[in-house]
Amino acid sequence: MKRFIFSVLLLIAACFITKVLILSKIGLVLLIVSLIHLLFLRGIKKSLLAISDYFWASAYVQDLAWNIILQVPFNLLFCTFTTNYYLFGKAGETISSCVGKNIRLGNTNKLLIGFCKFLDFSLGKNHCLDSIQDDIK
Repeated sequence: MKRFIFSVLLLIAACFITKVLILSKIGLVLLIVSLIHLLFLRGIKKSLLAISDYFWASAYVQDLAWNIILQVPFNLLFCTFTTNYYLFGKAGETISSCVGKNIRLGNTNKLLIGFCKFLDFSLGKNHCLDSIQDDIK
């Protein structure tokens, strides 16, 4: 149940940022149809797990997309005032991974450190460092 609530909150945050489902009536209808289908497909417990996976995957895909879309502002905000940095915007990498790599490199940009603290507070202790995707260089 905790995972389900966390996944729902994560998806809501991602949708708020992108406003995809809010601006698109078709997107909202498709989301509602998908949720109803998942709820009646199985029992409540299995449905909640399936919906949780659905929300988690949706939020993850949006995170990947926003890392690419916002690479220029993120790089300007987080990587210009320091010598040790890792650039945002690589395909297949999450924002949290880029933030974590910057922290690991010793990036002392105050905005980056504040953003990392916000992510750690919202998504769990050490989220940025735990989210590092070392397979992406």
